[in-house]
Amino acid sequence: MQLATKLTEPQVVKLALEMCASYAIDPYDSNLVFAPFAIDSDDSSPGISKRPPLTDAKKLESYAARLLVPGSRAKSAHFLRYIADGSASPRETALLMLFCMPPRYGGYGFELPELNRRIELTHSEQLAIGVHHFDCDFYWPHRRVAVEYDSTMHHTAEEKQERDAIRRNMLQYKGVRVITATRLQVNNAYQFDKLARQVARAIGKRLRIPEKEHIAARDQLRKTLFSWDINSKQLIDGSYD
Repeated sequence: MQLATKLTEPQVVKLALEMCASYAIDPYDSNLVFAPFAIDSDDSSPGISKRPPLTDAKKLESYAARLLVPGSRAKSAHFLRYIADGSASPRETALLMLFCMPPRYGGYGFELPELNRRIELTHSEQLAIGVHHFDCDFYWPHRRVAVEYDSTMHHTAEEKQERDAIRRNMLQYKGVRVITATRLQVNNAYQFDKLARQVARAIGKRLRIPEKEHIAARDQLRKTLFSWDINSKQLIDGSYD
């Protein structure tokens, strides 16, 4: 809440999402190039480890409700409307913000999805494919649409192709439409725009033609996500300008 008065809205949203996430980034890992471009969604990526979430969106909202007098400093709590629980990697955090931040902050204004939603399989389905369930990176339940980030780490092309085919076929059988987000699409603003429009059609979101200031905001959001971060030393000594 204190940082919300000093940082931009996207910066404080990113920090809050990381607090509600199930991963941690080690700022002291000498092998880590400290940017999400260098960190993929695989659990064994350098500098990233699994941990229980530090808090959750409901606890943050409850704290804000107790702290803020109605009508005073309310702006510092606006970021809470963009917080979801359960991001499993820096890439998921970045994708969520690119999809769901409003256009004035450089996003596409999508409704918040459920993160890492578990799709349970019946006993016969489990026997057929050898897994108990699937976890969808992003899931919009009202449209039964899932977006999956495509990480190729530690898998050969043949292994990945077979795994993805089994997963996609089973989810399609269960009535879930799967859209894949590739590394190229996330890294490239033009390619990401095409992906976002595909997802928008699938979830029933109507996108307006972006105005000039919205395009500039998209560039700034990408800088926040891929070129900005706060490490422990900065938080301690307050040098986060």
